Amino acid sequence: MERETGFEPATLSLGKYESGIAVVNSTSQPVVNIQIDDDAPSQRTPLETTIRKDFASPLLPDFSTSLTVKEVAARLRVCTATIYRLCISGELHHFRVGASVRIRQADLVAFQAR
Repeated sequence: MERETGFEPATLSLGKYESGIAVVNSTSQPVVNIQIDDDAPSQRTPLETTIRKDFASPLLPDFSTSLTVKEVAARLRVCTATIYRLCISGELHHFRVGASVRIRQADLVAFQAR
């Protein structure tokens, strides 16, 4: 809304105004407990679940045989830019861990054998 002095700041209303006070719906909703039959097809969840610390390990590649771009460049005696170029062109197979590039040792051996 515009006044002579400028714009009036917006106000928040959380419900209908009754006697100058914003009122939210005052009736409460009934609480309903849902009972599941014992023979219902549902999976029970234990009260306390344990989360394994290595829960994502089976999903991740084996990092023990992977090399960084710097390590591969040192082995091939080229600069890191050359390794990135080989990865981008598809000549050297690689995978990413976040923003970093990793090369499996087997992929490096296969590249050298070509």
